[in-house]
Amino acid sequence: MICDVRNLDACRGPADFDIRHLFNANGIWNLPLGRGQAIGTNLNKWVDAFVGGWSLSGIITMRSGLPLNSSSGSFSVGFFGNSPSVLTGAPIDLTSNIRDEGTGIQYFADPAAVNAALRFPRHGESGNRNFFRSPGFWNLDLALSKKWKMPWSEKHLLTFRAEAYNATNSNSFSTPNVGLNSTSFGRITGSLSSPRDIQFALRYDF
Repeated sequence: MICDVRNLDACRGPADFDIRHLFNANGIWNLPLGRGQAIGTNLNKWVDAFVGGWSLSGIITMRSGLPLNSSSGSFSVGFFGNSPSVLTGAPIDLTSNIRDEGTGIQYFADPAAVNAALRFPRHGESGNRNFFRSPGFWNLDLALSKKWKMPWSEKHLLTFRAEAYNATNSNSFSTPNVGLNSTSFGRITGSLSSPRDIQFALRYDF
């Protein structure tokens, strides 16, 4: 989109969906426990019914933060009713350091310096687009399962499964407030993560 025909770079910046780093992985590991396995290869059949046949699976997701606009609340060229702020400071002024301030979570190392590095756009001017980055995100889901073959038929299976979503119960912070001159500038009030959730299932296949 062109904001200013006199300056084609006026709205130039990262796209809202620009994710610089993204890693997804999943896997299944059959635990080497029980009869015929590396550990407990000569186990009694009754003991093996409880120890052997377990498998562990998981999904891990990690990504860097998304681009973020600093809104100024000002009308700008290109029919924007809330133009981005204009960045006048150096990149070092925007250093992040997520921490607990006692009254809330602060994203920036020095929120006053960050706010001072911005200004309102002038008449007919558009601010700098998406020069902030929100915090990154990561999550780990795990599942532990075991299958038993029924003694009356190998086609009949009993499966136990335990699943843990956000298994580490880790928190990934949401975007901070970057509204110019806001009294809560840099404050984070939300989370992208859900608390750890554990569920169990027992299934019979025939």
